[in-house]
Amino acid sequence: MSSGSIKDDALRLVERLPADATWEDLQYEIYVRQAVEIGLKDSREGRTVPLDEVQVLPKQIDIVAVVHAAREVPSSPPAAPDAHDPE
Repeated sequence: MSSGSIKDDALRLVERLPADATWEDLQYEIYVRQAVEIGLKDSREGRTVPLDEVQVLPKQIDIVAVVHAAREVPSSPPAAPDAHDPE
């Protein structure tokens, strides 16, 4: 997946984002990119799980909810209290 330096890949990733992209959009794209690269590396190195073993995993796992929760990363840390605020 990586075709050059991380900086070049990151620039291409940012250029593909829409003009109104948020920090969350960028974070998500980076997360997905890293997850895919890790998965491909694991696969190349033989670290895989046979399909029949995956199919018996608990059915309670709601993949849609997991992906949705992963996208709910705060866009920025909470604001620090104003030192001049008499609160």
